Amino acid sequence: MATRARYDEQRRAWSDNAEEATKAQLEELVKLNREAEVLRAREVALTETLEKKATENRGLSESLEAAVALKEALSAEMAQRDAALKEANAALADGTAERDAMGRTLSRAQNDFDTASAAAMRHEARAADADAKLAAAVADVTTERAAAERLRGELAVARQALEDQTVALASRETALQASIAKLSHAEEAIEGDLTCMECMNVFTAPVTCVPSGQNFCGGACAESGCAGSDQYIPDSRLDSVVGKFTFMKQALAGVKETATSLNSPGPQKRK
Repeated sequence: MATRARYDEQRRAWSDNAEEATKAQLEELVKLNREAEVLRAREVALTETLEKKATENRGLSESLEAAVALKEALSAEMAQRDAALKEANAALADGTAERDAMGRTLSRAQNDFDTASAAAMRHEARAADADAKLAAAVADVTTERAAAERLRGELAVARQALEDQTVALASRETALQASIAKLSHAEEAIEGDLTCMECMNVFTAPVTCVPSGQNFCGGACAESGCAGSDQYIPDSRLDSVVGKFTFMKQALAGVKETATSLNSPGPQKRK
């Protein structure tokens, strides 16, 4: 808008200068015409005076010559005035042509200014649209960042919970390994007491020799020497203990297998 105002002000200044120059030339032309009319009137008056003087006094030749000289001077001055008038007319024509050319230049400049203003308005509209899109994109990025920060917080909490669970699991695993070790030692100790010294296996259908009180498997006792010299009777209580021991041994083996599978490294998860 400031460029448009300067342009309009310059245009008005050019128009005022052209109008003032044209007005001054017109005033000069009018002044010259008036002076020419005055000179013509004086010439007519002098001519009439000369004619009267020539008629009234033929002897006044010097006055007549002076009048003729004055007439010639007036004629020369008239010629100069006519030349000046022609120059003024030519200048006025030049000024008019210059004013017309200036008007055409101003018109072209006005058209160029209007075109530039329209282009500037289109650019401003595009810039406003781009700013709106940028603001929307910034809002989206801000929302995404907030969501990402929230997810990071949740992930940190989950990682901490996982670490706590891992520590607890490691502690339980350590306790389980210690319990398994104790049970293994107890199993080995009990198995020694429940082993048949004839077949070196855990009692199967155990019997007790009388009166020695030794225990053997039923089959091993039938094959051993105690069958010919001593009596033997089935030992149901020992058989029950052996059954419970066998069940405990199998259960302990399952626990060991489970612990081994938990301790064995699985496939690496992709981070």
